[in-house]
Amino acid sequence: MLLVAQQPHGKESIESLLNGRLLWAQWQDVIPVLVIALAMLIVVRYRFAWLQGKAFYFLFAFAIPPLVINLGVYLEFASLIIPALAVCYVPWQRKTAVGLAIGYIAMIAGFAASLYWDWPIGPAVVFAMMWCAVVMVFGAQARALCQQDSAFNP
Repeated sequence: MLLVAQQPHGKESIESLLNGRLLWAQWQDVIPVLVIALAMLIVVRYRFAWLQGKAFYFLFAFAIPPLVINLGVYLEFASLIIPALAVCYVPWQRKTAVGLAIGYIAMIAGFAASLYWDWPIGPAVVFAMMWCAVVMVFGAQARALCQQDSAFNP
């Protein structure tokens, strides 16, 4: 960061790395991401045990760099962390569906916010994802409290 910051266009390079270039991605940027996504789907489907232990770190290191280039650091790691934390209060049967729903809703809301308020798209999607997760967690906790209350007051 310090070396890049001293370059003539260093500020733009750092900003691009953090925010990503989601709107300006071209096919040569997207194809490696599609290949990696396909490889990860194959691993999840046929070699799920590889996601345990040391092999996980190899797969993680393999997948992250092309995604960071396109999505940016903010959106990449928010996409990994926020849905995973939000589904902690969800029954295991629905964790994947709820996590994906948070991601899809946040993408649409973040794109809309970015267009409406002229925000950078990566941080706008991260902001929307955070709010989707907060609403989902409070909704899940409120539903759990209602179920407990109805169990005690027949």
